[in-house]
Amino acid sequence: MLAPRLRLRELLRARDEDHRKGATPETNERSLKWDARGGYPGPIPNQMMGFPDEDFRQPQGQHPRWNRLGLNVKPFFATPYPGTEWYYTNKQRILDQYDGDLEAFSWILATPRGSPRSSPP
Repeated sequence: MLAPRLRLRELLRARDEDHRKGATPETNERSLKWDARGGYPGPIPNQMMGFPDEDFRQPQGQHPRWNRLGLNVKPFFATPYPGTEWYYTNKQRILDQYDGDLEAFSWILATPRGSPRSSPP
């Protein structure tokens, strides 16, 4: 019975490595330089922010790199949509924040701010 569990761990590890694709700040910067040499315009990258273990200094720490590379970055807040890995990883924090009411959390996600019904029913 031990062998199938080990195989599953190997498969999960390989899956996680495939998702990362070996991207690092250095490889991303190298790709930008290759694009510039090839005459391609620079990208307009997104920057997810607002992770539970992150504070506002961390995204600000990226500004010097963005400026040095000439990037116009569009930040947005990361959202743990139900069904995603990030949702399940942080489900207890979400429950704590919304007093155990997942429907209130889902309602906030589905309702645009400033709409006539911008507070839960």
